[in-house]
Amino acid sequence: MQIQVFCAALVVALLAGCGGRPTAPVQTERATDAELTCAHILAEGEVNLARIEGLVGEGELATGQNVAFLLMAPIVALPMFLDLGTAEQDEIKALEARNVRLAELGEQKGCDLSG
Repeated sequence: MQIQVFCAALVVALLAGCGGRPTAPVQTERATDAELTCAHILAEGEVNLARIEGLVGEGELATGQNVAFLLMAPIVALPMFLDLGTAEQDEIKALEARNVRLAELGEQKGCDLSG
């Protein structure tokens, strides 16, 4: 009986770790947008670009891990650990949309966003 409980707990723990991470996209528009200064708009845009670069790297790492798991799958039978999620792509799209919004705000305020 104890072995069955242990095995069931192990399966639940393994399945809980399956796939990718949850998506956490940024909002395109925020209530505080009207209060942003040109410096704030420029800084947020730069931070968003850095986050996009990090997410691209994260996606490439997940792809590499997926390949490794697929190569091991016949041996270890762990295809459940493949990251087939779209969290990185969804967050990149949200950051790009936010940067478009920031560019619009900068234009409305007459900001020089050339950096």
